[in-house]
Amino acid sequence: MKPVEVRRRRPTPSTFEQRKAARAYPKRVVHAGDTPEPTPTQQRLAKWWQGVVEAKEAEGWSRSRISEKSGLSRKDLYRWLNPAEAPKNPKVETLQRICDGLGLQYADVSEALGWTNPVSMGDLEGKIKRARLILKSKSLSDQEREKFRAMLAGYERAYEGMLDQLIEEFERDIDPTRE
Repeated sequence: MKPVEVRRRRPTPSTFEQRKAARAYPKRVVHAGDTPEPTPTQQRLAKWWQGVVEAKEAEGWSRSRISEKSGLSRKDLYRWLNPAEAPKNPKVETLQRICDGLGLQYADVSEALGWTNPVSMGDLEGKIKRARLILKSKSLSDQEREKFRAMLAGYERAYEGMLDQLIEEFERDIDPTRE
């Protein structure tokens, strides 16, 4: 005959132990209306994005088309419209992709977000050189090579845009009557 295993229940903690555990691990309850205030960047991004969406809708674009061309999911498109849910620190690459897809100027986004000069020309020159060196590597897969080609193209477009902007500023400084 086999011995019968007797399982003992773990003793329930005393009230004192329960309270001690509750103090050590407080429950984080979020009540309706307890959402944090959006940051200034979130507010500016949402305001800019609302203007973009309204302008594209006025041109006859659907939100699905805006989502597709911008590279954002429909869920993200709607999240970006709400200042509390917009990204706190949007990535430059994401904003550049959105601008490229929708035919917008990146300078407008950076100005709307209060980024007067988010990337210096020296930074872009360094990134362009680095991307070109990486592309020369023979150990890259085809997928990685395409990724770096796209990055290089984005950096070069941003660099050209900065050059164009500098030339325009220079021409305005030389001839202030010119508009």
